[in-house]
Amino acid sequence: MISRMVRWAAALALIVLGVWSISAAPARSLGGAFASGANALPSDAVAVYSQPPSPGGGILLSSLRDPDGSSSDQWAWDDFTFAWPQTVTEIHWRGAYDPARLGSGGPVVGFTVSFYASTAANTQPDITQPPLARYEVGGNAGETAAEVLGSAQTYAYQFALPDPFQAAAGTKYWLQIQAFQSGPPDWGISSGADGNGSYFRRIQLQGPTYQVASGDAAFTLLAPTAAPFASLRGQVTLQGRPPAPDPAWALPVTVTVAGVGAFQTTTDPYGRFTVVVPAPRTCDIQVKGSTTLRNVKNSVVVSTGTVNVDFGALLAGDCNGDNMVDVEDFSILRAQFGTANPQSDLNGDTWVDIVDFSLLRANFGRPGNIIVAEGK
Repeated sequence: MISRMVRWAAALALIVLGVWSISAAPARSLGGAFASGANALPSDAVAVYSQPPSPGGGILLSSLRDPDGSSSDQWAWDDFTFAWPQTVTEIHWRGAYDPARLGSGGPVVGFTVSFYASTAANTQPDITQPPLARYEVGGNAGETAAEVLGSAQTYAYQFALPDPFQAAAGTKYWLQIQAFQSGPPDWGISSGADGNGSYFRRIQLQGPTYQVASGDAAFTLLAPTAAPFASLRGQVTLQGRPPAPDPAWALPVTVTVAGVGAFQTTTDPYGRFTVVVPAPRTCDIQVKGSTTLRNVKNSVVVSTGTVNVDFGALLAGDCNGDNMVDVEDFSILRAQFGTANPQSDLNGDTWVDIVDFSLLRANFGRPGNIIVAEGK
């Protein structure tokens, strides 16, 4: 029986012989040795990059038949970039078993988590080289049932890296999460939101084929809140939604910190979110929901530790994300009326109806970049 380590080496040998791009690589960690670890989670870690699960569902297949692989194996990579140097200590992700495959693979028996460098063109992972860091997760990474998205029951996973991954500022990296199953693989990472809309994959056509495809993976990277960084805890009110706490308050938001960069995250059932920023600093901060106008708070003083900031009420109605409520948004909502499309679900009740239309009408003609007064 060929071991996993031999399979990685054999795959790299195929590249040398002319096979275009292969993802498997000799297992190594940041220091060059194979890394494995338990699922115990650091208590001081906060999200520093997040692509939440897409409300519409979807699965990016990424699994291998244990132990020797099979012709039905598929793998997926997705990219991320930090605006400043970051120490990744923990990863959360969402995944699912493809209902169309009728449980063919059986339960996940293990994972590998790998970080790859980007190619010179920055369009795909450099899979002709070993990963920058690779970790083996012994077991199913705390598989816990989450919500049903699309037609699939999703599961939440988490893994504390035994050795932190040191990411440089402004550098694109690629994350690959690969499951191991005893039968024909059917597991994949859930489709995500708020990424750049593309990922890289290995599929089977006339042999292994590698390609850029549309979609994002659902994952979150976490890091400790050690100085000189601050944990910025934001609070927003979401127009037209039931009193908090309520699941309808979970909304993808983009938080832009002047001089630092943009963060994609999701509010909790109270309308709260947390991002980590360099500190101390005084800066303007913008917050925009996926279906709302953008709010701006100027001259926010961010000291080390934890900083709580109220960003006010996010006004609903921006269906196309251009920071304006206008006839284009009306056209989108009208076309999606009577559906569950999250693009026009302005009040988070999973249905596009007259309530959403009323919210759009109330803010029609209004631009974003709404200044939030000091003291909010």
